[in-house]
Amino acid sequence: MHSFHAIQRFASSLLFLAGVMFALVLTIISFWPDQEASLFDSSLSAQDSLNTLRCPLIVTPNEAAAIRVTLTNPLERPIQLLARARISDGYVTLMRQETRTVPLSPGETQTASWAISGKDAVYGRFILARVYVFRQNPLPSRQKACGIWFLDVPLVTGGQLVGAAAAASFLGMLVGGVWWLRLEWPLRQRRRDVALAVGTLTALVLAAAGMSLSGWWSAGLLLLLLLIVALVVLMERYLLTH
Repeated sequence: MHSFHAIQRFASSLLFLAGVMFALVLTIISFWPDQEASLFDSSLSAQDSLNTLRCPLIVTPNEAAAIRVTLTNPLERPIQLLARARISDGYVTLMRQETRTVPLSPGETQTASWAISGKDAVYGRFILARVYVFRQNPLPSRQKACGIWFLDVPLVTGGQLVGAAAAASFLGMLVGGVWWLRLEWPLRQRRRDVALAVGTLTALVLAAAGMSLSGWWSAGLLLLLLLIVALVVLMERYLLTH
């Protein structure tokens, strides 16, 4: 009976850790391409950041993917915004350029998009893009870059891969955590401290993954570094000193 309890405790811990690892992988793969893209076509400066740029995290050969930017006219007169996208063309030094002219009535919002595919991927790995919206007085010029993983995976789309990984992460942490708590309940002082520490780490992992997936990769990276520091501290406290 004691042996079966130990097996369940090990299985619950393993399931929880698997969920954490899925979240960490999602965090890393979400900010890595954007970090690569930050150096792509970076010679032209802009007055502001183009925060409405949206790019998929992963693209596969089985989908019609695109990068998109949302443009809004906050003025009381009609305007025409000129948006230019430069997208990698198989190599870091090669790129294709496409321009969109977006007419906007007062208060109107429209979306401009540019198709991307595996042929754009640099060395078959990252699709790099930078979108520049030209200045329209009094609106400032804006730009932002993004990177997209290209995975040559058949039958599924990038969105399905991300959704499956996110679901596996959430279910692994939820089921593994609840299972472990039921096995260890009522918690003694040491177990309670461990549960509190693991809960804090879980919150950091989820926050880092959420920020990175939302495009705030710099904030996600900071949380990931904080998570690594927290892991080192907890290992020293609970593993190396006992």
